Amino acid sequence: MIVENLFHGTEESEFVPKTVVHMDGSVSKGECRIVSEHGMELFLNEKLTMKLVCTPSNLTELIIGRLISEGYIESTDEIEMIYICSNGKRARVFLNDTASEAIKLTQVVEEIPTCCTDNQVFLQNQNGRKPKIQRHSKPIWKSEWILHLRINLFPILKYTERLRGHTAAISA
Repeated sequence: MIVENLFHGTEESEFVPKTVVHMDGSVSKGECRIVSEHGMELFLNEKLTMKLVCTPSNLTELIIGRLISEGYIESTDEIEMIYICSNGKRARVFLNDTASEAIKLTQVVEEIPTCCTDNQVFLQNQNGRKPKIQRHSKPIWKSEWILHLRINLFPILKYTERLRGHTAAISA
C-alpha cells in the first residue's frame, strides 16, 4: 500500500473568546479552547463515497478504519494507494484487484455523522441557499438570562454528566 499524504495538518483545537456569567451575577471575559472541525470527502476508486467531519489529524488512519468498519474492505491488503491532498479536504483511495467487485461498483455517498447534529446544516432554506443574517453590534441577551439558565440547567447538566452524556456549553 502506498500512502501519499500531502496534508500536514492544522491545530486540533483553537482558542475562542468567551464570556462567563458567575453565580453572583458578575461577568468575566476570557478564552476557551474548542476542538477544530475538518471536512473531508473520501473518493473510493474515483467515486465519492463518504463525506466526513473529523479533527484535522491522523487522516490516513481514519480513512483505513472507516473503510474497514463500514465494510468496504476487509484488510489493508486490498488498498493499492491512499492519496490525501495538501489541504486535507479530499482523499482518494484506490483498491487493488483483490477488493470485492460489489464494493468497486458502489454508488452510495455516505454522510457520516460524527457530531451531535448528525452533520445537519443549519440556517438553510428550502432552496438550499443560506439566508442573510443580520449582525447585531451588541448581544441581544441579558447576562441575568444566562445566569437564570445556568441555575435552572445545573441539575440537568450534572445528571447528564453522570450518564456520560453530551451537553453543550453556553457562551457568548
